Amino acid sequence: MTFMTPEERVKALEVLERRQLRLQKRAAVSAWGSVAVAAVVLVGLIGFASSRLAALRLETARLLMEKKTLAEDILRLGREKEFAERQKAAVVGALSEVSEAQRRDAVSRQLEAFPQSAALLPRIYIQTVSRDDSTRAQQVRKALAAAGYLVLGVENVPKALPRQKGSDVRYYHAAEQPEAAKIAAVLKSAGEANVTVIYLKQFENSTATRPNHFEVWLAPGGGDRTPRQ
Repeated sequence: MTFMTPEERVKALEVLERRQLRLQKRAAVSAWGSVAVAAVVLVGLIGFASSRLAALRLETARLLMEKKTLAEDILRLGREKEFAERQKAAVVGALSEVSEAQRRDAVSRQLEAFPQSAALLPRIYIQTVSRDDSTRAQQVRKALAAAGYLVLGVENVPKALPRQKGSDVRYYHAAEQPEAAKIAAVLKSAGEANVTVIYLKQFENSTATRPNHFEVWLAPGGGDRTPRQ
């Protein structure tokens, strides 16, 4: 066993102290480095969160403005629709007071001058097979006019027959099916119990048929009519 002199022991302690001091310095530097990195990351996160929050505030403000504009547009369109409905009712009411020939002539001139208006006002022709159904046809015409439809006339076609058992509503463009269904509902409310909606697909792309043109064919005899309440 080797014994160290007092001088050697002092030197060994000094060496040990210097080594511990170096280790402490390294630990301190490492700790401060970690703190610095964490601070940089934190600053970056705060900056990102702030910019994101600002962007969200701008987006919220934009959406609120769009919502306000949309609400104003809905209100304006509602007023315009109401005005258009009043105008439509006035036109239909005025036309219903003139003869069928004058009514057809007036509508024909309007459609020739302004073809785009054909898409705005549904027009209906009523067809009968028997002249005995003329009174019934006039009842249907009044019901359709009261519902806001423009009936251009009642025509007797003795050689033709409805395509289905009962009366039918014929339309030429697929997009007009909902309107044809509404017309059928008016007919049922007027006493036509059996009404079929028929799509004449072969005329979908025909230039001879204007938009919103409908035909109502009344079954002869009115045997399927239900009594009105």
